[in-house]
Parts: sequence; C-alpha cells; structure tokens
Amino acid sequence: MLAKSTGRGSRQTDIRVGNNSFGKDPAFGKTKTLSVIFLQGGVQYQTTLSEGEQISFATPNAVQLNAAPQVPSAATAELKGQTQSQTLSPGATMWLVQRIAIRTKGGVTGIEPGTKVILVEDHGDKLLVSDGSQTIEIAREMITTDAAVAHSAAQSVAAEQAAVAQFNAKVKQEADAKEKAMAEQRPRAAKAQQEQAQREAAAERAHAEAGAARRPVGDSLSRIGGGGGVGPSSIRFKEKIESMDKTSESIPALKPVTFHYKQELDPLGIPQFGLVAEEVEKVSPELVTREPDVKLYGVRYDAVNAMLLNEFLKEHRKLEEQGATITQLKKEMEAVVARLNDQDAKIQTESHQKQSGPAR
Repeated sequence: MLAKSTGRGSRQTDIRVGNNSFGKDPAFGKTKTLSVIFLQGGVQYQTTLSEGEQISFATPNAVQLNAAPQVPSAATAELKGQTQSQTLSPGATMWLVQRIAIRTKGGVTGIEPGTKVILVEDHGDKLLVSDGSQTIEIAREMITTDAAVAHSAAQSVAAEQAAVAQFNAKVKQEADAKEKAMAEQRPRAAKAQQEQAQREAAAERAHAEAGAARRPVGDSLSRIGGGGGVGPSSIRFKEKIESMDKTSESIPALKPVTFHYKQELDPLGIPQFGLVAEEVEKVSPELVTREPDVKLYGVRYDAVNAMLLNEFLKEHRKLEEQGATITQLKKEMEAVVARLNDQDAKIQTESHQKQSGPAR
C-alpha cells in the first residue's frame, strides 16, 4: 500500500492510498506523512510513513498505544481537560469508557464501557456514580460526558472480544476435526493389518492343500533354501536398493475378494481370502507370478505385504504431524486464555485498590 498524490504541474490533486481516494491535496508539492492506527493481538499500535513509502504493519515498526482497547488519545486528552477544569454537578449523565470490576457479596461483577451512569458526587480525582442498582467510586479518567466517546470505547472492546471468541472457536474446530480424523484412521490401519494377515494365512493354506510343486517364473528367489517361501533378505544378496516411496500407491486400487478353490484343488471348499491374479495384473503387473508357459499363476503376497507396510508408515507419519499441529493449536489457545485472565485480574486489582483508597 503506498501513500501518494497524483496529478500534473502545480494543480491541486487527489490524495490516494492504494486504490482509495481521500479528496484534494491541500498541500500539493510538499511531502505528506500518513499516520495509521491499527489493532493487533488486542494491542493498539500507531505507525507513520512519508509520501511514496511502503506501509508496514509489523509491530517492531509501530508504537504501542495501549495494552487493551481504550478511548482514542485525542478524546481522552479532551475529556481530562474538561473534567479537571470544572466541578461536575450531581445528576449529570455520564458513560464509562473503560471496563471496571466491582466486588459484591455474590462475587465480582464487570461493568462494560458504554454503560450509562448518573453522577452522585464529585470527589475531585474520583467520582461517585450510580448505574441504578449500585453506587461506585471510580477514577475520573474512566468516565466521560461524551456519549460518542463512550460508544467508540464500547465498540473497541466488543471487537476484541469477538475476535478472541472467533479465534478460540476456530482453534477448537480444527483440533476437533484433526482428532476425529486420527480416531477414524487408527481402526482402519489395524483392520488392514488384520485382513492382510488373514489373506497371507489363507494363501499359505491354499498352497499347501493344493500340493503345488511348480516353480513360477520370477518367483524363484522366494523359494531359495525352502523354509515355507521365505527368501533371502540380507543385503549380501541385494543391489539397486531404493526407497519404495510412491511405488506402493497402487495398493488401494487392489480388490480383495472372498472365494473358494475349485473342487479338484480343494474338495473341502474352505472359504478363502485374497486377490485374483488377473485383476492384480491390471493394477500392478510386477505383483503377479507366472508358470513356465507364461500363464498367470499367483500373487506375490510377500511384496504386497511390504507395499502395504510402506503405505501404513506414510499414513502413520501424517498422523504424527497432525498430532503435533493439534498440540501447537492447543498451546496457542491456552496462551490467549491466559492473557485474557491476566487482563481481568489486573482490572479487578486496580478497581479494588481504587475503591478501598480514601476519597478526596
């Protein structure tokens, strides 16, 4: 955003900030300074820039005006001048410009900016006022006879409270959503492992019951040394080792089925769980085995297991990252709540001290 004046020659021209026009330039040809007041994190700041400079809302480049929404400085100065220069008459209508806390028998009650009160007595630096239900003594600078000033203060406080409430709601919503997603994924991963174990066991049973003694092309390594299909896994037997990475992304496209082997293979008709080699070949040809005559024979369930493990580990890492994000969001929410509690405690302490002090 740039502050500048536009035009030709010495004619009076428009003052513009970005795409916004603020009317004719009353001092064309001279360098102007733009003053900006903004609210960030519940703290009011002021920053300035000369004509043609880039505006910055970074707090190190700005001056902190207050630690909570308050009456604008100009209005406060005018208010102090009015109240200190004259004694106010009882019965005058006034409004609060700051939030105060009142200790009662039932606890602590907060009175918000913009609340209308009636002056009972003028004690100099302090005023005794009534809101219709209780009479309290407050500092002169916390009250005004200008309804517009009080309305502005009330709007500032309401805006900050709304922003804090919105932030808390957003943090809670995001945390709840991530927690729900994690809870849904845990049983899915456990179920996938269980189903894979069942498929593996079923495949081993089917192989044993069928009495297959064939040695499919491309599957010779899985039978080296016998041992029920356990192949060598030492690095001594391997080369071109690389991370599986995205290779396993075809796993979700596989279609597990239930089936029975044909009568000549399994006279007992035991229910089986697994995959169909022809369907697997369409998704991932490297996962099928073939007979010496190149006919499809089986599925490399050991490779499927490794790919399934890779997909599970990737999902597990995502869950850990989501958990870290939830923890960070909770910390930020706790920090906001702690800051609000600290502000309320300070207000209550100051109010109590002013009430317990001698009236002048």
